[in-house]
Amino acid sequence: MNESNSSANPPNPLPILESVVAQVSKTPDKYKFSKVKDSRGRTVEGIWVRNERFYGQLRIPGKKGPRRVPLHGENKLPVENLRDAQNAYRLILTNKEAGEMPQARRTPLFADYHLHYTDWAEKMGKKLKITVDKERRNLRRWQETLGTLPINRITKADINRHLMKRKEEGCCNRTLNLDVIVLGNCLKFARDVEGLIKHVATEEIKPLDHKAPTRTLVTEADIEKICAEATKLNEQGMPVYHNGQQLSDYVHFMLFSGARRESAAHVKWADVDFENRRVMLVKTKYSKVNMVVTFNDRLEKLLREMKARMLDSPWLFPNPWRLTSQANFRKTFDRVREKTNLETFNYHDCRHFFISWAVMSGVDTMTISKWVGHEDGGVLIGKVYGHLNDAHLQAQAKRLSFGTFTAQEPAPAPAPEPAPANMVDLSKMSAADLLAALVNLQKKDAVAA
Repeated sequence: MNESNSSANPPNPLPILESVVAQVSKTPDKYKFSKVKDSRGRTVEGIWVRNERFYGQLRIPGKKGPRRVPLHGENKLPVENLRDAQNAYRLILTNKEAGEMPQARRTPLFADYHLHYTDWAEKMGKKLKITVDKERRNLRRWQETLGTLPINRITKADINRHLMKRKEEGCCNRTLNLDVIVLGNCLKFARDVEGLIKHVATEEIKPLDHKAPTRTLVTEADIEKICAEATKLNEQGMPVYHNGQQLSDYVHFMLFSGARRESAAHVKWADVDFENRRVMLVKTKYSKVNMVVTFNDRLEKLLREMKARMLDSPWLFPNPWRLTSQANFRKTFDRVREKTNLETFNYHDCRHFFISWAVMSGVDTMTISKWVGHEDGGVLIGKVYGHLNDAHLQAQAKRLSFGTFTAQEPAPAPAPEPAPANMVDLSKMSAADLLAALVNLQKKDAVAA
């Protein structure tokens, strides 16, 4: 009876299990193939695992013995659980019956692979697009040295050759260290996510010595010098720079709000709340939730002045030729800096100025970190942005007092406060007197009631 039922309903060789966790038999070497078991401890036919990657076993015509091919999902990435592995294996068997065999695996060249990595990072990995764009540009430079090499053939010598070339071009050690980090991200993706290589050559490269230069605190006089040049008029009373007034407003806005240049450029008038005295920064560095900066007196004054001469545009800093888009101050800013001999001044100096003066004004670092979008509660501000000028240090030193007493002459203990006139020392009264006083007190309470 059991045999007839078994022949009539043969078991499905690839049951789709509800469990998505594969129980893999233990092996001393993770790089050896091991059979996969389902949640009930039964061996799953045709599917193997090695180094946490799933493989399907099949015979290929013309090849001796069975072959194991890596299993990928619809997104071309390795499957991550048993259920997906079974679906991918079933698809391979179906394609085999149709005459389509899996392609032989070949380690990709770096010129091709770094494009695959950045595409994956943009679509599925890193959320910050600006970081992906920087890595894409950096890896293009690596392609000049490593483009013809398979990613598993990249060595420490190849990396050092590229770094020497970049050093000859004038790059500092910090830039070279960042180059190595970006290349390492690409190769670690090939090793840890896709299992294409076993060794990452960048892990053998020691970071080059680098000491960040101490940034001087820009003065408000320098900033006003920039803004005065930007709003300069010619002999006919016309602006020298067609968007000079906007550039001055832009610099002042960053100076009084602490906003980054991208955040400031994307502010609209709809983001300015005069009633509640705050401005919302929608465009933030790490695509976080909107940041809110509370008005200070100078920021509010600036925004009201800008509102009075506002152009017919939703943007605080619109393009004067096309009001539907933001302004671009790059050319004007470069000309103004050259005229004022302040070529080293940049937009981030305004943010640096805002945070430093907030610290020197006694604002707590927790509040400052909220204004400028830091999520560490003020740790970074205490380490990096707490640059205090000499005048502030001298003023604070004058407030420091050690008192009039030395360690050898301790301050006398404060005199005890005198007891009230009607205070009685109960310790000197007899038990009979205490009892009589208690009775009198009870009589007074009864009369008062």
